[in-house]
Amino acid sequence: MIEAAQKADIITPGTIPGAGQISQLRDDIWWVRMPLPFRLNHVNLYVLRADDGLTIIDAGMDAAETATHWRGLLAAPPFTQYAVRRILISHHHPDHVGFAASLAVLTGAEVLMGAVEEQKHRILGAMGDAEFAALMAARYQEYGFRDDIIAPLAGRGNHYSDKIKLLGAVRVLRAGDVLAGLHGTWQLRFDCGHSDDHIGLYDAGRRIYLCGDFLLPRITPNIAMPLGSPQKDMLGHYFDYLAEMADWGDDWLVLPGHDWAFHTLARRARDLIRHHQYRLDLLQEAAVAAAAAECGGGGLTVAEAMDVLFPMQLNEHERYFASGEAAAHLYHLYQQKALHRTIDSAGVVYYRQKA
Repeated sequence: MIEAAQKADIITPGTIPGAGQISQLRDDIWWVRMPLPFRLNHVNLYVLRADDGLTIIDAGMDAAETATHWRGLLAAPPFTQYAVRRILISHHHPDHVGFAASLAVLTGAEVLMGAVEEQKHRILGAMGDAEFAALMAARYQEYGFRDDIIAPLAGRGNHYSDKIKLLGAVRVLRAGDVLAGLHGTWQLRFDCGHSDDHIGLYDAGRRIYLCGDFLLPRITPNIAMPLGSPQKDMLGHYFDYLAEMADWGDDWLVLPGHDWAFHTLARRARDLIRHHQYRLDLLQEAAVAAAAAECGGGGLTVAEAMDVLFPMQLNEHERYFASGEAAAHLYHLYQQKALHRTIDSAGVVYYRQKA
């Protein structure tokens, strides 16, 4: 990891905002940090100024604390100096979209979002507790989890809808769209990996990139099998993205969805490629060991792969993300024809070493 070098690279005292606070990075860019009730305890939001007013990038999770912080922020500059015209949501995850509907009411701004991510938001957010629990139970059954992990899901309900408010009207953004800025144009790009169709924005002239959750300076973005949509090679898509980023150079100002801003974009992309390749190697070794075992059928389940990649005690929230990531890595090996994939009569998926 390059945590110390990156922090020393551009972060000066007072630049990183505290919980519910705002810092100015440029005359047209502000950085807001909202708290989250998880081990990853914050999300970064951004505010961009154009001639006609402000665009807020992401909104935070729907929570009383978020609402309190937003009301305080909106009562001070830059929000008292310029009107909020737009709220652009990068993707459907609750820490980014959760408070957007309420923020639109508070500001009168329109909400902008990509079509794929909006659809995921509406599908998952509209599910009843029983339907969502059944979806999760089916997924965990496929992953090979024990009954004592699957059974409590029935009482858990929809753990997506309890962190968001469903959006009202949305203006759909598409590839090729741009966002006007005070000093030029922000180009929009749509990438698959962390989510199905995540929006990033970049100002090529000033070499500033709002990357959302696709490049984080300290931790690795969660690359997981998507919930509620057809299986796809999320890690393969992410490798394609990282290969492109590795050619961008290290002279960009990168504004991520978590932790802090940094410059070493290409180096970080190369680090992440090596990280995920190492994890793939671990799983191939585990598949070899499973095949050599005297019992167990010689196959590797997602639950077993999760234990290989995350050999620590996980809470329910962390298990969801860790299992999705293990599934994405195994599925990538299957798509690369490095492992076989079979399903038993109980619906459990096994990944097996190729002969």
